[in-house]
Amino acid sequence: MSDMKMAIQVLMMLPLRSMLKTRPDGEDNFLVYPYVNGREKGFCLIKNNKRTLSECKAIVFSENRSSDGMIYIVGKCKDFNIWDNGEDCNCVSEEFWKQNRKIFETDQINQTLKMIRKEFKLDSVYQEFMMEIKSK
Repeated sequence: MSDMKMAIQVLMMLPLRSMLKTRPDGEDNFLVYPYVNGREKGFCLIKNNKRTLSECKAIVFSENRSSDGMIYIVGKCKDFNIWDNGEDCNCVSEEFWKQNRKIFETDQINQTLKMIRKEFKLDSVYQEFMMEIKSK
């Protein structure tokens, strides 16, 4: 599929307000960029951890180009060309894509959310987010 419905749902179910808070040192905690690789369109989440940005952990998630599944790829910013404005602005090499992708064919949104939480260790962020919701 080529639309972004599932990728947008995943992004909307993340505790973005907590994730995108600016740290005390003035740096953003997480960054979100659009991701395009041919017919795969989604998002790239970057955990900014005071390294050079190209070395920061990045997670890409999008709808699979040839099925109704979700593609999930973990790497570093330098693995995803997120600053190019070409038609396929985030192309990764075919080899990197094949070696590092996970494809979820069932329960795609929940599986993708679970992997993002695990990879970025977001359980404490989720707890803070839920406490904030309950207090309102």
